[in-house]
Amino acid sequence: MSSSIDWIDTIKKKTKGINGEDLGEVQDVSNGYYLVQRGAVNKERFCTSTLKGRLGPRW
Repeated sequence: MSSSIDWIDTIKKKTKGINGEDLGEVQDVSNGYYLVQRGAVNKERFCTSTLKGRLGPRW
């Protein structure tokens, strides 16, 4: 199985954690990191390395 992911194609896609928790939507990808944001009013933002990202069943 190939582990290469075109991270630009993940922008505006919903993400889930390993435990199935809704993490939000990918907002940006740059310099080996991707930015995930959830919430409309009380926004939470996460920044994670693309090296830890995996292609999951929803992508």
